[in-house]
Amino acid sequence: MLPFGPSSVNFKRRDELLEEHSMAMLQNRMHAMLTPNDVMSATYTPAPHSRVSRDLSRLSLITLSEMKIDAVNQDRYLLCRTIVPTGRSASRSLFSVIEDVKSDTCNVAFYHLLPFLSNPMTEFPAGSLLVIINPFIRFCRSNGTPIVRVDSPAMVMRIWDPEEFIKLGWPADNISPLANFKSVTLSTSEARKDLGNKYFAEKSFQLAVVCYTRALEIDPDKVVLYSNRAACYLELKEYEKAYDDAKRGYEIDSTFTKCLVRLCKSLYHLRKFKELLPYAEEAKKQIGPDDAVVNQLLQQTKIAILEETEGKYDLDQMIAESNQNPRLEGHADYVAPFIEVVPLGASRGVVVREAMPQGTLMCVVKAFSCIKPSEVPMAMMKDERTGHMIDTRQYEAIGHSSRKMVDNYEATKDIYSLSSGIYDVQAGSPHEVDVDRVAAIHNHNSFDWPAKPLILFTKSNEDDSGSGLWILPSLFNHSCVPSCIKWFVGDFMFVCLREDVMPGDQLTFSFVGEERNSYNDTKEYLQKVRKIECHCRRCSYFHRHPEKAQIEKRLGAKIEKELASWRGPAYTSSAILKRDVSALQALLDELEKEFPYPQPAPPESHFCMLGYDLTNLITQVATARGAKP
Repeated sequence: MLPFGPSSVNFKRRDELLEEHSMAMLQNRMHAMLTPNDVMSATYTPAPHSRVSRDLSRLSLITLSEMKIDAVNQDRYLLCRTIVPTGRSASRSLFSVIEDVKSDTCNVAFYHLLPFLSNPMTEFPAGSLLVIINPFIRFCRSNGTPIVRVDSPAMVMRIWDPEEFIKLGWPADNISPLANFKSVTLSTSEARKDLGNKYFAEKSFQLAVVCYTRALEIDPDKVVLYSNRAACYLELKEYEKAYDDAKRGYEIDSTFTKCLVRLCKSLYHLRKFKELLPYAEEAKKQIGPDDAVVNQLLQQTKIAILEETEGKYDLDQMIAESNQNPRLEGHADYVAPFIEVVPLGASRGVVVREAMPQGTLMCVVKAFSCIKPSEVPMAMMKDERTGHMIDTRQYEAIGHSSRKMVDNYEATKDIYSLSSGIYDVQAGSPHEVDVDRVAAIHNHNSFDWPAKPLILFTKSNEDDSGSGLWILPSLFNHSCVPSCIKWFVGDFMFVCLREDVMPGDQLTFSFVGEERNSYNDTKEYLQKVRKIECHCRRCSYFHRHPEKAQIEKRLGAKIEKELASWRGPAYTSSAILKRDVSALQALLDELEKEFPYPQPAPPESHFCMLGYDLTNLITQVATARGAKP
């Protein structure tokens, strides 16, 4: 028995832990067979708040026996090796058994790593070499045994090079599971490269990276090594690293075409299309006009530059692509040149600098992170520490954002630029991933992500709505009669004006869903959930004329009946472009009669959310048909 930290806490022997792990794996397989689309509702109890630095030179080694129970071991790292493959629990965590440098064993649970299972960071086979940063250990509520808990992707690093693991403090005589890894012992650059090629052919891309890195130690200016390592990083979706290697190789030898093509591919995935264009043109000159890969890259790059500079998108093509994969690649963001982000009191907002008509495209933005409905079945979880409820899809989106921020300064800076609202957490270094702050930012800024393209007004349905974070649209403030509407194609959000605007006007969304159309429901939601009082023209009107709220409710029932035909299987992305909107327009006219706006009034100025929803849909159809550029 081994004491943990200052208190003598016993934990189970290795054989007991292995037996329990096998039983848990069996139970979860049975659960998955019986309820394949179910996620158990759970109570989520995160570790205490900590900021994570992945610079191990600033941290010191700790063992299981030295760790404090129920406290973050700040600025320490735990070296460990999994002794069984990771299993997946019904509550969206990975679990395994680890041993440390002293061969002491303990259970471990990893959170925010699913569902992106193609990433080698998300599943650890037996023998995986791990570094856990700021390790946290607590007693498992179900059986009272200690368990190491990893809440952030930034807290865990998988080490692929045994020599690096030994340098961090692992015993050199206890590295047997990777004894067949020979890159360190091979004496020539060519031999290490050949071994890397072997691992690449076997799709062991991380091991191939180690081999090419070791070869570069001997021959630091060999272009093929940078090119091959860039190819590995492309397969691993580590596009910044692929760019760095391909650019370095291109600088050494600009005629090495494989390296040039990989430079183009990395820029394509990084969505740096203007920078990509001259390299793609150079690749076409070097390889010839008939190379299909280069021609496709060049064609898509020119399309993306038009999207970025002029806001010209082929919606039919994007819809077709989104039906194959909702996370679209090869498309650029667009931000209208006449909008800007400005400080507004203690917060920020987005305003227009010029007068613009209804239907004008304001921006098109790809999601920073998003989870589609099919990836994570819907369930609710409660954060015991804050008391906030969080659904599993938003929980996974938080994990997706955290993983994207790991070792990525620009992504971290983008996330930390957003407000965390009433859940405000003090900002840390932009070089650190603070999962508490990421969670607070998601709670305050995330959007529902519809499963179908171009659908704007649909009844909220937990089964067909995902969750995501879009950076620029998150800076739009609330109005019950907003100036903008939004819709989605894949993971791109399109935003256009639903009414004419004047210079200095804010761009706004409504923060309430269509299930809260009435004034009273809207007011209650904004006060209780958003903690704000709305003083838009709609709320001011109903505050002065409360009797009108009942008329609004009656009209709402009629509108709901008409909109029911816009929902369901028949409501497809192609059907929306052909739909007759005359019935909607008639209802809109009735609303205008019941709720006249004092003159002079800008066109399409409706007080009630019902009018806003109808105008949204009519404007969307008109814009999608090309009625408004």
